[in-house]
Amino acid sequence: SDIMSIFNEEQTNIITSTICLNYSIDNIDKTIDDIYKTVRKTKLQDRKDEVLSLLKDSTVDNKLELEKELSDILISLSKI
Repeated sequence: SDIMSIFNEEQTNIITSTICLNYSIDNIDKTIDDIYKTVRKTKLQDRKDEVLSLLKDSTVDNKLELEKELSDILISLSKI
């Protein structure tokens, strides 16, 4: 789950330098990890909202699957 692995070395160096210079960051690894966690948390929260909305619809056929997914999302959110 290393977010920087999606970039090549040159891109990583540019991103790292920009972040460090513009934001006076000393620990880039922690900063990148924090950004990754924030993005992941936002995505999980968005999906949680979608699932809750779907569960409110009484015509949904896959309620059990959605409830299981919601449970998994809540567990994942609690670990962030």
